[in-house]
Amino acid sequence: MTVGALLLLTALAMTPQVREAIASASGPWIGAYGEAAKTATVTLREMEIYALQLGVFDSGERAQNEMNRLTAQGVPCMIWQGEQMRIVCDAARDRAMMDDSSAAGMDSCVITEHLPEVTVRLTAAEGDIDDVRRMILLPDSLFDQLLTIEIDAFEAMIAEVRDAAKTAAQTHPDNALYTQLAESLVSWCSLMEKAGNTFDPQYTLQFARVTMCALCRELRMMLTD
Repeated sequence: MTVGALLLLTALAMTPQVREAIASASGPWIGAYGEAAKTATVTLREMEIYALQLGVFDSGERAQNEMNRLTAQGVPCMIWQGEQMRIVCDAARDRAMMDDSSAAGMDSCVITEHLPEVTVRLTAAEGDIDDVRRMILLPDSLFDQLLTIEIDAFEAMIAEVRDAAKTAAQTHPDNALYTQLAESLVSWCSLMEKAGNTFDPQYTLQFARVTMCALCRELRMMLTD
């Protein structure tokens, strides 16, 4: 698995075009769809997240090198960027849900992060508004599913998400946020398939949780910028 693939999730849903559309809107996010437009609001709920941290760095190069080393040892992980760069390999909404077996023998710790509630106002064509609302809520929903899913059901989940996201990516091309989120989920599915062919199944599930949580995290950051 390449470094580029592992880092892809840190940039999901954050293209300059989408950011520009949000920054220039007269509200959290509004599209221009003429007289047939419909406006609605959608709320991403507040979440307290627990994450299994394997390292923290001030240097992006050092963080990437350490991520590469851990991945080569069979521990899939990614970098969460903030004031510092944290290498994380699992995430959950309950400390008891976390499995720290992947960090056995490592200098690890559990950190917490607050994902704020975000309410966004949407404008889309009348027939599209429900699709856009569901797409914005989908990363949170998938993260919740990944907290309880059994490994035997994971492959089927990936196939279902990919089929739905591929269809969605071609459905409303004029809605940048909707389309970018759909494309992000297609990329996530490909990343999970590669992980499933490379890592221990339990570690793959952990990687699925932490990368989907990253998408939930980045989406909130984008919508509040």
